[in-house]
Amino acid sequence: MVTQINGQNLTARLTAAGITSLVGSAFQCLKWSYALLPLVEEALGCKITLTAGSVYIEDSAAFDPSYDDFLRWRDLGITTSDFVETKDFNFHVWYTLPNLQVLDLTLWSSLAVTWNRPPLAGRVDGVPLLSD
Repeated sequence: MVTQINGQNLTARLTAAGITSLVGSAFQCLKWSYALLPLVEEALGCKITLTAGSVYIEDSAAFDPSYDDFLRWRDLGITTSDFVETKDFNFHVWYTLPNLQVLDLTLWSSLAVTWNRPPLAGRVDGVPLLSD
């Protein structure tokens, strides 16, 4: 479970790794989440599942892969044809903790770009994890 104490532990580990801001993580959820997984597991003291899927904000899909998309990616990998209608992946990646709590280090940065609201960038659960 994410608590204030292990949140501070995570912030300290990110800073020690040279990561002083999450602002640059916009639309790079897979890369950032995969790369930071061991560090986050160590900071929180538990095994974490890297999860990919849809994100809806109210009734609007921000990311919405279909089951067929996942089957195609499994069989063929991600190809240039996946970027014909968009420049980004049509899925989002986050951490799911053993208690099913979600921890997402990149979503607010992506939404900040999408909504043109820079103050949201680098936030986790709507609050800054690292200060800029």
